Amino acid sequence: MKTVIYLRVSSEQQSKFGFSLENQTDRAVAYCTYKGFENPVVLTESGISGKRMDNRPRFQELLRLIEEKEVDNIVCYSISRIGRDAADLLNFLKLLTKHDINIYSTTEGIDGSTPFGRYMIGMIALNAQLEVELISERTSSILQNKKS
Repeated sequence: MKTVIYLRVSSEQQSKFGFSLENQTDRAVAYCTYKGFENPVVLTESGISGKRMDNRPRFQELLRLIEEKEVDNIVCYSISRIGRDAADLLNFLKLLTKHDINIYSTTEGIDGSTPFGRYMIGMIALNAQLEVELISERTSSILQNKKS
C-alpha cells in the first residue's frame, strides 16, 4: 500500500507564517504514523494558488501516480490544500473513487473512504470556493474604489 502526502501553500508568506509546509508535514506524517501508513511519499508545492489544479506540477505528478495505480491513500493537511474549486474537487474525488483510493484530511478529520466523509469533502469544497470568490470580490471592489 502506497501513501502520498500532498501539501500546498499558496504564497511564500504562508510558507513562513501560519500554514507552513513544515507544520503541514509534521501533522500529515504524524497522521500517517497513527493510521499505520508506512513510508509516505511527500509532494509539496509552495507559492501556488489552489484555484486551478492544472498549473501545479506536484499535483500533476499525483494524478500520474493515481493513473499508474501507485497510490492507495492520500493524506492532506486540509481539503482546501487539494483545491478551491468545487467542481475540480468533486471530479478529483470521483477519480479517487474510480481507482479505489482513500483520502484523509488531518485538519478536518475526514476519512474519504466513507459516504459521510465524501459528503463532508463536497461541503468543504463548496465552502472553499465561496471563500475564494468572496476574496476576489472584495479585492475587485477595493481596486475599483481606488481607481475612482
